[in-house]
Amino acid sequence: FEGADAGLASLWDLAMLSGMYSMFAGFLHGVAMLQSASIPAGTYARRAAPFLAAMTELLGHSTEHLDERDYSRPLQSLEWTTTLLGTIERASLEQGIAPAPTALVQRLVRDQIDAGHGEEDFDRIIESLR
Repeated sequence: FEGADAGLASLWDLAMLSGMYSMFAGFLHGVAMLQSASIPAGTYARRAAPFLAAMTELLGHSTEHLDERDYSRPLQSLEWTTTLLGTIERASLEQGIAPAPTALVQRLVRDQIDAGHGEEDFDRIIESLR
């Protein structure tokens, strides 16, 4: 129960699933990359699970500046991020793997860089979603 608005519980559910499916797509992309080098999915999962769990700690960093819409103190700038995403994309293509999950993120990053926000925090991509 999320209050008088009957649709709010459903919105919560869909928001949580959005995060989950995006994470799973990234995980499956990683599996495909490593399987192209004959590394089993289970080997990747054993390394990826603790890493991804640790990355969830960064979600708390985002909340203040997401609400304030102030991205001026970056943990990771959009300029830095676009370079890394480009490297992942090239490596994927070299392995014969479609870079679709990272290409989506790269598009959001590039939109903000093109709007003059390259030195701001990665979380600024939410402005492309709004």
